[in-house]
Amino acid sequence: MQKRAPTLANILVIVLFALSCFGLLLFLWESFGGPVPLKPEGYRFTVNLSRTLSLAEESDVRISGVEVGHIVSLKLNNEGHTQATVEIAARYAPTVLASFGPASARVSVRVIAPKGPAAYKDALAADQKISKTVGTGLVTSSQITETPAAKAAMTGGRVDSRALIVITALASEHPIDILSFGGTYAGTSADAPLRVVDLAETDAAAHLGQSAYVRSMIELLRVQPATYRPLRVSTVSLAGGQKALQVEFAAPSPVGLLNPPQ
Repeated sequence: MQKRAPTLANILVIVLFALSCFGLLLFLWESFGGPVPLKPEGYRFTVNLSRTLSLAEESDVRISGVEVGHIVSLKLNNEGHTQATVEIAARYAPTVLASFGPASARVSVRVIAPKGPAAYKDALAADQKISKTVGTGLVTSSQITETPAAKAAMTGGRVDSRALIVITALASEHPIDILSFGGTYAGTSADAPLRVVDLAETDAAAHLGQSAYVRSMIELLRVQPATYRPLRVSTVSLAGGQKALQVEFAAPSPVGLLNPPQ
């Protein structure tokens, strides 16, 4: 029997066959929920459930019918409730609302984007463009006075669309003074809208005492439609000691309110 060394072509065929088998096995392993070494994790959090119903590890997590993640693990806590660890795919959580903790154990709170980050980013960019137009119009109103920082936020398209709508409603009733905008925290994405507005608790042009002025503002805020109703309204002390009526809207900021689909 004559023996001969394998040619380069023979070696390449063997290597390609081995890689294709490995790739197929890896695909099947991942499809059935097996962990893949070095694969980046999505964003994980835990929830306590009084009932597990038909949940199992690797069950799909869906938002509006779109699969955005899966159940990583299920275990009983000390209270007898089921603690589920949920992983959301990174592609569905494009914008950071806040981050906490050291880099080695950082926790990020993110916007969930069921249609994917590209669609969310496009909608957010369109929203900010319209917000810039609306904000620029509002700062020209004789009913509104704003600090330079507040003006920059409004004309720069940084303000949450709900805040702009509510500012318009308030200014239609009384003159208002906008002191500042906020609502971002350490690690917040630069494109996250500002959801908190600080308003002066009095305005001489309103011809109302401070208590009556604040009461009127709060009443107007409470009767806003649910979509635009603030999460929280309270009196706060700003850095310089000035009292302000702080109006905070829930996170995340919705997109499309200023430009609803036709």
